[in-house]
Amino acid sequence: MHKRYPELGQLIGGYFHEDYDLFGDNFGEVMDAYIEGSSPDDRAQVLKEIERFQTDNAGQLEAAYRKEFIDHIDLSLWGFTYTSFLEEIKV
Repeated sequence: MHKRYPELGQLIGGYFHEDYDLFGDNFGEVMDAYIEGSSPDDRAQVLKEIERFQTDNAGQLEAAYRKEFIDHIDLSLWGFTYTSFLEEIKV
């Protein structure tokens, strides 16, 4: 599905979707669920993929995010921009 960013795609698509509340009531709880359910290697790969995604899409981050990951939730409702969301999910 997300060939270039598979672990990042798993985090976003698997945890931050319309049913995110299965994992928690807020951003922190959802991230805690991801951390609990993932390995240190997975989390290290997410970090690498976020950094690569940011570099690959400098100047067009929002459009690239929407194209690559689709908006499953409205990040602004949680007080995030696309840039701040990616920074916040670095684990």
